[in-house]
Amino acid sequence: RGDSVALRVVDNEALQRRAMRGGVRRLLLMAAAPTAPKIERTLDQRAALAVAAGDVALPDLAADAIEAAVDAVMSRYELPWDDGAFARIERAVRDDTPQLAADALAVAAEVVAAANRVRTRTAALTADALRPTVADAESHLNRLVAPGFVRRSGADRLPDLHRYVRGIEYRLDQLAGDVRRDQRRMAEVRPIERALAAAMDGAPGREHDLRDLVWMLEELRMSTFAQPIGVTGPISAKRIRQAFRERTGADLD
Repeated sequence: RGDSVALRVVDNEALQRRAMRGGVRRLLLMAAAPTAPKIERTLDQRAALAVAAGDVALPDLAADAIEAAVDAVMSRYELPWDDGAFARIERAVRDDTPQLAADALAVAAEVVAAANRVRTRTAALTADALRPTVADAESHLNRLVAPGFVRRSGADRLPDLHRYVRGIEYRLDQLAGDVRRDQRRMAEVRPIERALAAAMDGAPGREHDLRDLVWMLEELRMSTFAQPIGVTGPISAKRIRQAFRERTGADLD
């Protein structure tokens, strides 16, 4: 807690593991991870300027990248229950996190640069007929790129996040071709997005279990609006509904 340590007794194993993981993570960030200024210095001037033009301050983005890097290292190990196990993870964090964090920050800067381009485009699209598409694109972008996005996405997902933002950019490029087509596509995607959001709101504590469905929804958007940018794996609304049923035993209405 802060810069001190507390010991807590809990009454079930799931809660114990969540609390233990958070405590170990905090210790590793304090004891073994690099500082944000050190990671900031790895970014070239062009990327730093792109971040400066965005909504997330560079020190915050660097700290976010460090947390994502520590999470990536921790994912390789079981939780440590003795000093030897903790020392092994601590060593790995000390050795591997600087490069992982620097790499994550570099990709995060590319994400921010792409997001800046999208925001410039949407600000210029003022025609009444484009308002539904612009509102949807801005809402989508704000979900993807907001303070904490590196940590929430995870270091391994950042290239996908960059692809999704580029997908929004591609979608806006195609608007002049057929606005009504875009709105028909939007009507296909948004109902299943709303259904999944409602299901997750109604099942607190299950967000982690359903997290891969959120990524499936992003791939569905890519398939619907920006297929030439690239889609990972076969995807459809039917597959998402089936995956939800397999994980929860319920239907996604």
